[in-house]
Amino acid sequence: MKKIIIVGLALCSFVYAQTGEEIAKENGCFNCHQMARKDVAPAFLGTARRNLRLDSENAKGLMANAIKNGSHGKYKNFVSSKMPSFPNLTDTQVDTLATWILDSYKEYRANR
Repeated sequence: MKKIIIVGLALCSFVYAQTGEEIAKENGCFNCHQMARKDVAPAFLGTARRNLRLDSENAKGLMANAIKNGSHGKYKNFVSSKMPSFPNLTDTQVDTLATWILDSYKEYRANR
């Protein structure tokens, strides 16, 4: 019986895995960021491009760190803006969000 419950719980977490876009919406990311347009904060595509240029091997790690711990002063047009930290997000959610942003940029570049 315990095995059935554990398997059932594992399947539920798999079925209800959030997408990066869902995480962004639920946590208010779109209040400041847009996908391709600068607003109150840099565009998601711009953050992906910048992090890939800085360190292509660790771009996801750089983005995950900024999501989890906040960010300030990285973008010259947004020096007075400060991205808050999101300690409420799990490591899986942070990874999913960073992956979604990077994959969106790669898709954008491939379709240009």
